[in-house]
Amino acid sequence: MESNFYRIEAGHRRFLAARALGWSVIDAIVLDATNEDTLHLERAHENLIRADLNPIEESKIAWDLVYEDGRGVERTAKLLCKTEGWVESRLAIAQLPEDLKSAISN
Repeated sequence: MESNFYRIEAGHRRFLAARALGWSVIDAIVLDATNEDTLHLERAHENLIRADLNPIEESKIAWDLVYEDGRGVERTAKLLCKTEGWVESRLAIAQLPEDLKSAISN
């Protein structure tokens, strides 16, 4: 069954900016929604390239990919084009007490 709509998986800020500018046409990459690996990677990549992303936000992405999605450190590192050490450091941050994470965020 064909769908008559698209769902934004990555690029929400760009979409909202284009809409605020009154643009009626934008460039987009349309991906097959049945490929979960591709969708997870696009979401993670979108968030990791944000200039204002802090280590706490990075740790949430890493945690979700490693533990919530069950990808493990090695596969997550490959998906994100990061080292296993980078992923492990973000996982360590994710396990810090909330007061320390709050201080890091600020």
